[in-house]
Amino acid sequence: LNGQAVNPDDCNFRRGRLRHYTAWGVEQRLHARHDLFGVSSDLDAGYRAHFESSHRTTLDGKSPTALDGLVIENNNRFADAFSGFVQNRFNLGDWTITPGVRVESVGYTRKNHPFAGDPDLNIKGNTKDTVGGKDYLEVLPSFALTYEPIKEAKLFFNMHRGFAPPRVEDSVYANGQTVEIGPEKSWNYELGIRSTPLRGLKTDLTYFHNDFETLTVLGTVGGNNTPVAQGAALYEGLEFGSRLDLADVFGWTHNPYLQIAYTWVPTAETLSPFKCLPLSDGSISPKCPGGNVFGSKAGNRTPYAPEHLLNASLGYSHPSGIDVRMEAVFTGSQFSDFLNLQSGADHPNGPNSIEARSGQYGKLQDYMVVNFAGTYQVAKGLNLYVTIKNLLDNQYIVDRVRGILTGSPRLVQAGFKYDF
Repeated sequence: LNGQAVNPDDCNFRRGRLRHYTAWGVEQRLHARHDLFGVSSDLDAGYRAHFESSHRTTLDGKSPTALDGLVIENNNRFADAFSGFVQNRFNLGDWTITPGVRVESVGYTRKNHPFAGDPDLNIKGNTKDTVGGKDYLEVLPSFALTYEPIKEAKLFFNMHRGFAPPRVEDSVYANGQTVEIGPEKSWNYELGIRSTPLRGLKTDLTYFHNDFETLTVLGTVGGNNTPVAQGAALYEGLEFGSRLDLADVFGWTHNPYLQIAYTWVPTAETLSPFKCLPLSDGSISPKCPGGNVFGSKAGNRTPYAPEHLLNASLGYSHPSGIDVRMEAVFTGSQFSDFLNLQSGADHPNGPNSIEARSGQYGKLQDYMVVNFAGTYQVAKGLNLYVTIKNLLDNQYIVDRVRGILTGSPRLVQAGFKYDF
């Protein structure tokens, strides 16, 4: 805020985030063709069991070269997830009808062990084991319909119930208390067409409608480190994709190609104020006037939802194994806060307030990044590659959650991939 370099404790500080993660599971799927209902059908079913655990320790050292220090975090987190699905596609000539259902069961536990805390940073310790956990069970229906009147075009419609459990650390605090966050829930719809109007050209156009009755956001998305919050939101728009391969159009060996993907999101609306969830002591943050995220209200645009996204690639490939492409990625402007401020200087607390100068408020301006990628197949199974991300080394802001975060600078990578 004062325009000075950030050197905690004059650089006499080092934080070690020590983590150990384990994840494993099993998955099995079944596909069968049958006519049990007197209709040619395809049955798909499956299940998955997933188990993961993590041990997290954080140490604060008091020198820039410290290899040990005060323990300010010491906990284990466990998550078990079981899911199963079944769907049947009825093939009725030009039509297909696919009803389905998925069941999700998710449970997690967080066990906090004693730790010292750091009085210099006002981080309180914990003197005993505390445990908290939560379980969820959801039944999620789906339905899909396609119509293919001609070989070159297919119309489609689908809908499904959306579900996403909360993160463990958002639901179980360091003192073991749980907060009733609840999962994200939504109804999602798509209507579109896929077509090949001529040889070598593929296109698709999709209308989407994502209606969140419960959308979870980290409060920091609203600016200034407010707690986790939930509310209702609606996302609606169009997606367009197309690829043109001139080798297929003209029967060439050389293949210049063009690929475009565009998303338009005119509607990204908060349908209700986002309600702040309790802190670990059961209270609501004072940064949530009336219990809601500061500035959140129905009718505003949701943060971090650009209206326009465009990805365009121009490339060349050859059967000899060469494939090179230039890519332009455009991201439209977007709000970083629930207030929908154009600039941090517009903050209600005034242009000289800490909030206004924190970098957490105001629009993220649109930006474009140019990338390059090339591969060459030296032999069967062996490919050399090179990629250059942000070729022009542009500087741009991608996030304001904890203050201004810039995009990645130019990054060059090269290597090989061998399949055997």
